[in-house]
Amino acid sequence: MNGPLLPAWQVAWLLTRLRLRRMLNLLGAFGSRNKNRGGTRPKKRVSLLLTGVVVLAMATTCVNLADQAVTQLARLVAGPEAGADNVFGSALLQVLSVEMTLLTLAGVLMAVGSRELSQADWDLEWLVTLPAETGTLLWSRIAERTVANAFGVLALWPTCSVLAWQAGFRFGAVPLGLLATMPLLALTAMARTLIDTGLRLHLAPSRLRNLKAAISVSSLLVFYLTISPGMPVGGQFLLPIAQLAPEWIRWTPPGLMLQALGASSAAGAAIHAALLLAEVALLLAAGMRALRALLAQGVAAAGARESGRARAGAARKPAAPSARRWSLGSPVQRRELTLLARDRNFLVQTTVMPVLIVGMQWVLTGRIEAFAQVWSNPPTVAAGVFGVATYALMLSAFQTLTAEGGALWLLYTFPHSIEAVLRDKARLWSVLALAYPAIGFTCLLAFGPPPDLATLGLIGMVGLGVPIYSAIAVALGVFGCDPLATDTRQHVRPTYLYLYMLLSGLYVYALFAPRWWQSLVFMVLSVLLALALWQKARDQLPYLLDPVASPPARVSTADGLIAAMLFFVLQTVIGALLQWQGQPLHGPQIVLAFAVAGALTYGSVRFTQWRARTREVPAVLGAGWRQALVTGAAFGAAAAALGIAYLQAVHGLGLIEEASEQAREAGATPLGVWLLPLGVLAAPLFEEFIFRGLVFGGLRRSMRLLPSAVASAAVFAIVHPPLSMLPVFALGLCAAWAYDRSRLLIAPMIVHAIYNATVLGWQGWVLATAG
Repeated sequence: MNGPLLPAWQVAWLLTRLRLRRMLNLLGAFGSRNKNRGGTRPKKRVSLLLTGVVVLAMATTCVNLADQAVTQLARLVAGPEAGADNVFGSALLQVLSVEMTLLTLAGVLMAVGSRELSQADWDLEWLVTLPAETGTLLWSRIAERTVANAFGVLALWPTCSVLAWQAGFRFGAVPLGLLATMPLLALTAMARTLIDTGLRLHLAPSRLRNLKAAISVSSLLVFYLTISPGMPVGGQFLLPIAQLAPEWIRWTPPGLMLQALGASSAAGAAIHAALLLAEVALLLAAGMRALRALLAQGVAAAGARESGRARAGAARKPAAPSARRWSLGSPVQRRELTLLARDRNFLVQTTVMPVLIVGMQWVLTGRIEAFAQVWSNPPTVAAGVFGVATYALMLSAFQTLTAEGGALWLLYTFPHSIEAVLRDKARLWSVLALAYPAIGFTCLLAFGPPPDLATLGLIGMVGLGVPIYSAIAVALGVFGCDPLATDTRQHVRPTYLYLYMLLSGLYVYALFAPRWWQSLVFMVLSVLLALALWQKARDQLPYLLDPVASPPARVSTADGLIAAMLFFVLQTVIGALLQWQGQPLHGPQIVLAFAVAGALTYGSVRFTQWRARTREVPAVLGAGWRQALVTGAAFGAAAAALGIAYLQAVHGLGLIEEASEQAREAGATPLGVWLLPLGVLAAPLFEEFIFRGLVFGGLRRSMRLLPSAVASAAVFAIVHPPLSMLPVFALGLCAAWAYDRSRLLIAPMIVHAIYNATVLGWQGWVLATAG
């Protein structure tokens, strides 16, 4: 090397800072947008708030699992009382040493399995060009991998902090837990570096991908074994392993760390800490020696030509043209199936991993005690097979663009639109994912009780839910993946993965809903959510190959769904604030909560649209407002007539009186005179802005009038009581047609006000006549 060499501390600080910056960029924590490099709209990035929520949720989950695991192990191990030299006791110390050893092993396997082993290690190849000695570079790499190990920190730090708390350190447990974690993270970094470097230098890319599949399965099993003590019946899996483990495992680095934390005296803690540091130093020195030996011939194996060159005599003759005149699926679907069959790592991830994830959760939570018991509960079976299908979609359909990588531009050269290509992929993955429910429900019908109407309903819900969530996964993958990123870990944004699992979890809740209309609500919302996300994905498709530009902001269905959710959440929060000592809300308080929530929602959406320069923002008044009033009055009269006819029918059946009696028994507070301003002023003003201006307006960009009106009216109806869903659905259709004809919100507001005033007047007249 020419020129002076950099100091070791400077190299270590440079590499660690670069690694941390890369991790933060992966999470999208640096701002909400990229810098604008011209007149195009800069690409959006994951917001800092959403990233913080995801990280906080993951940290909370890890701390909770660690606390449950340590507590349950202490309860299960015989004689957990403190010994003479250690507060954990001899038996518990043995079990905890095994637990920490497995947790460290899981950290190594997860780190290796998360990398694309078949690709060149570009980090190592550019590091050797720095003006620094080889030993300095390697030690610096170990240092930065020790600090920048997200899984290791989330897995080991909470557990060590809980152990320090149990040892009596209380509020000093968190920093002490981090201090105890660092030696284990250093060993994890060294083991990870040795494994992935050695594998890359000695195995062909095809064998590496197959090996990665095995590592992924092994890492998952070890990880579930480490968290099993925190599960209801998980302790029974770890305790037999701890009993078979030799006693010297307490003198490994994890065991010495435990002995240092649980030492009864400061002298004992110092002795075990010194032994821990000495043992870690020896292991790191041995690892560095092995790493130098691996890199003695250079940092790269054979080049691309040499590694891809066929062995002598291995050339194959071209296949004869097929005589078949038919083939299964479209060309895009056949290509996906070919890739799935060739890539064993992908095959294992999409077929085996989902079964292992859901199966291990069932085993550890005690749901599978006997084979016959599984099939005695149809909702549990439905939730299980739907969970397996959604995990399969997360690992396949969600990452459909990631699989394209640098060849993404080829999709734009096909004789079909890229949207049609994605639809083909979504249909294929939904069919493949439906294999799990098909197998599960076949076993349910064979081994379970005779099917009833509820069981058939569950089968239908899962059969409909899998294609819906296949579309959601592909749509989220469009703006949740970056196939052009140079770092494979940046191909998928974890925030969107978490969002997808959260949405699929809501559908699982619908499978356990006690009433049919509650399941219907979730199904309709899921369909509308798929349409909304697909619309946003369609807007993003022309900009996928541009590293900077993003589509202009327009009114979308997703904006309407977010606004509706915000509106109802704010009503709940404001209503809770207005309650006094748990007393039920009265008419003025309900109207106030509704009005304040509507005003805040309206103001926040308008501000967001103004800040984003959103196009085609819905307006209340404008040119042609007189004609809009006439249109609103006409459609309002039609909606009112349909509502009165429906009320006459249900009144004759006695359903209104029955519903009123159920409401009184449930403690519902009558609004009285306050129902008039709520129904005639507040509801038309705020609900029409959300459901017609945003939801219907967003759907109308991508769909014809009738399906847009039906979809928006359906989501409008399901947020009302079951008895009023049908007339409110008709009201939604009339309001949508009025808005489509006038393009002003005053028209559907008039429709809504006339309908509510007529219905309220009829109900008042009926009550007066009955009195």
